[in-house]
Amino acid sequence: MPRFSLVIPAYNASPYIGATLRSVLGQTFTDFEAIVVDDGSKDDTVEVARAAVGGDPRFRVISQANAGPGAARNAGTEAAAGEYIVFLDADDLLTPWALRTQAEAIDAAPGPAALLLAQASRFRGDPPEPGVGGYPAHTELKATNYRDVFEASDRALWFATTVMTCERRALLETGGFDGGNIYLEDLEVAIKVGSRPGFIVIESPRTVLYREHEMNRTKQRDLTYSGVIRMVRKERRGELPGGRGRARERRRYICRAGRAISYGQARAGRVRAVLHMWWATLWWQVRDGRIAYVLGLPLVLARGMVVRGNGRATK
Repeated sequence: MPRFSLVIPAYNASPYIGATLRSVLGQTFTDFEAIVVDDGSKDDTVEVARAAVGGDPRFRVISQANAGPGAARNAGTEAAAGEYIVFLDADDLLTPWALRTQAEAIDAAPGPAALLLAQASRFRGDPPEPGVGGYPAHTELKATNYRDVFEASDRALWFATTVMTCERRALLETGGFDGGNIYLEDLEVAIKVGSRPGFIVIESPRTVLYREHEMNRTKQRDLTYSGVIRMVRKERRGELPGGRGRARERRRYICRAGRAISYGQARAGRVRAVLHMWWATLWWQVRDGRIAYVLGLPLVLARGMVVRGNGRATK
């Protein structure tokens, strides 16, 4: 059984998947397998992926009808044999020390490790080369160990699948991803898996190169808003782990995501969405002491409405 199984969902990723897989081939820690899950691509993603790995037996490509990244990650997890699942998006890259850093963090932990969270460097366009500005430095390992993900709820952590590693057994036992093209399901999986003992935040070195795209901002904002509302509803229905005793920590994570998207929606003039989000999390925000948000967001929204109204009046 390999220590790590990398699961890489890919949909029409032919411009990027080659570089992604070459970054996996360059790992200094070699006890791994990598599974590319082709999610019904219409381009030559599969051919590019197979050419990039040159017949290396540690790499597999499996295909499915298009079902979204969550379903693709579930399929890769089911097919995997590793102790830990390392998620990597098809357009992101790993530094050469990425897997070794994770192995060292797990080995140094005082107890079990159900969930690890790495740090990323962001880039646009062509990825930076090692030793060039923008490429992360290979520094000494620094990690913070928590009893579980709830203990770290006061930190503004970035839960994205491409920086998450899950113990495979814990991931399967907690249900994996819901499937489809759902935003914020990475936070949900982090809460579910991270409710098990052992949460490690790798503070340094950075191990992921995260590619930023010029995505349609309105579409991204709306999908994120829908993802937060979905999490609010799941919390209200009692579908997230931890029971009433960990409700405050769960809601703190959800509220942090809600605050971020609320301000973006307010600046875009999405009045109904802003008020819906504000009301949906109002009492959780109050109980967490977020009075500046509770009182300030309506003012931001009102100011924006006045500015837009004045703009229309002068046309």
